[in-house]
Amino acid sequence: NINQGLRIKIMRVLFFSSGSGSTAAYITKKLWNSKLDGVELAGFVYEPNEDIQSRFANIINNNQAPNAGFYKVIRSDFSSNEEFHSSIWKSISGLQVDLIMLLGWMHIIPKSFIADCDAVGTKIVNLHPTLQYQLIGRDVYPKIWNMYQDGMIRETGCMVHYVSSQLDRGEVICEYRLDLTKYKNIEDYHLAMYGGKSRAGVGVGDMGDVGDAGDAVVIE
Repeated sequence: NINQGLRIKIMRVLFFSSGSGSTAAYITKKLWNSKLDGVELAGFVYEPNEDIQSRFANIINNNQAPNAGFYKVIRSDFSSNEEFHSSIWKSISGLQVDLIMLLGWMHIIPKSFIADCDAVGTKIVNLHPTLQYQLIGRDVYPKIWNMYQDGMIRETGCMVHYVSSQLDRGEVICEYRLDLTKYKNIEDYHLAMYGGKSRAGVGVGDMGDVGDAGDAVVIE
């Protein structure tokens, strides 16, 4: 056996989510279904709410992430964003994580957290619901639709990019483009974006084809 005696490097991935948890749950299901060799879901860092706890309970009940830990964090318990992320790092630093994926993480990653990750070789990527240099930050859907209505843009999309000290400006890994002229209203655009986010997120780990965007209805 050519592989006998060889050790295959396992990429350990950790998901961060503070939205509804739908994108994290969707990608977890795709990862579980694909049985992808060499990738292990180390766990979830999440802020508790009814939606996310229901989705994660479903993951546990279906044994979709058998080796994953669940790390509940609450931003209001800390006086600053830096303290909040420092506490998270203390909780996860021993997990030997290779990749952190921000999936609906509603907090800016501070430079100190990036430095901690860099020191141990952990990469951070973010799933952002616009193309690079369109908009940064949160609540972009109505802003993008207004830009389209005003004739400023004709397409948008989502991207996965490396996290850097500049908000939503890190190197792009992959993107999913959306032709806004195909949609009659913001609701149709928003629905299409749910599928696009899933395609982009799954694509990072080469976790297989998820079909047309319309087949993947996830909400953040």
